[in-house]
Amino acid sequence: MTAIARALGSIILVAMAAVTASSAAHAASRSSRFVLANGMELVVIPDGRAPVVTHALAYRVGASDDPAGISGVAHFLEHLMYKATASRPSGSFSRAISRLGGHENAVTTHDTTIYHQRVPKEALASVMALEADRWGSIRFDADEALRERAIVTEERRQRIDLSPLNILNEMISKTLYEGHPYGRPVLGWPGDIAQLTAEHAKQFYQHHYTPANTVLVVMGDIEPDAVRALAEAAYGAIPSGAAAERRAGAPDAHAGRVELRDKRVTSPAVVRAMFAAIPSSSRSGDAEALEILLRVLAQGETSRLHRRLVETERLAIVVEGGTSPTRLGLKLALYAVARPGADLRAIEAAIDAEVEAVIDRGITADELANARSIIAAADLFESDKQSKLALRYAERLASGETIDGIEGRPERLQAVTEADVRRVARAALARGKAVTGRLLPASDVSGEAR
Repeated sequence: MTAIARALGSIILVAMAAVTASSAAHAASRSSRFVLANGMELVVIPDGRAPVVTHALAYRVGASDDPAGISGVAHFLEHLMYKATASRPSGSFSRAISRLGGHENAVTTHDTTIYHQRVPKEALASVMALEADRWGSIRFDADEALRERAIVTEERRQRIDLSPLNILNEMISKTLYEGHPYGRPVLGWPGDIAQLTAEHAKQFYQHHYTPANTVLVVMGDIEPDAVRALAEAAYGAIPSGAAAERRAGAPDAHAGRVELRDKRVTSPAVVRAMFAAIPSSSRSGDAEALEILLRVLAQGETSRLHRRLVETERLAIVVEGGTSPTRLGLKLALYAVARPGADLRAIEAAIDAEVEAVIDRGITADELANARSIIAAADLFESDKQSKLALRYAERLASGETIDGIEGRPERLQAVTEADVRRVARAALARGKAVTGRLLPASDVSGEAR
């Protein structure tokens, strides 16, 4: 790429960042928040670009709230919510959404469980009636639970057990979050999944699935007062209950090393993970500074580690990195896949050197501007997708953030300075705060990648 092309690209991205800030300000002026009498929080975001709506019902509960010894129950309950209710047969929820011309899904994280649908706007009342029905009258049939447990077991096999990298990531998380619920997989440990019953799910449901523990985000071609009336009609009669106290406090990140040898591995890799205790409700700008830091270090072909490991020293074929936000902080990860014959020790040394360089000398003004603009552009593109934006609101609100906090992100991003990035680098990337994992072929007994 020529210098002129790079400069032009930066100008375009800076313009996109400005548009993002403007869009957020517009969104802030049209978001409406209500609290129903039973404690349920409702956020309505009009979006008249198309006659569709996204309905995202988020419970403030996730895998970190699983009781000890029955990991995976939050995710198991998500599956059982699609089974029979007092008035509808098993599987009818998804079929009904399909008949309405919509799409639906659900997701469980460590902090939240979200059920979401995207439908023509005239179907919103029907979606609310369906969701309220399964929320208020779900059955917990023992035989159905056993069948669904087998499906969850297979899901874990497909998503985790068949992937050496995902197994390694589980090992890294267990070490990084030693003794903390974030160290348990969302799907659960195999031995715990095998013990899950309908009664486990029912008790978890009764404790956590209350209006006071939920936030509903509705975005689309609708009016706030009309949505409020629909929500009160559909959900208002559900007993309020209480907002369950979250089990987990902020984890103390642990350092260490893990290694996995597996006959399925053809390309050895190095993964390094860290945790920064910056809660999702924080408005300090430190989360945005960490995003910029990880982009400069390891995201994209202009990142420092890509240039060093892939282009200059030719030790790796892929380098990646990023941040994963949680209610209690951000997980940071760096990842490099070795070239055939490369020494993993050399890859780790290069990672160490680039991390130390950022801690000692910070990043440049150009790196800051480029990273900030790329992140802002990505936010802009995501905000153009109604369902993704609604889910972003639902997840962040259920994790403790506020509407102002969500919509103030562009301003926080633009306010990050080079000094901020260096400061968070010193705090989050210091030696002794990371877990490094190695993925190796089973035949490799030397600790090296051949």
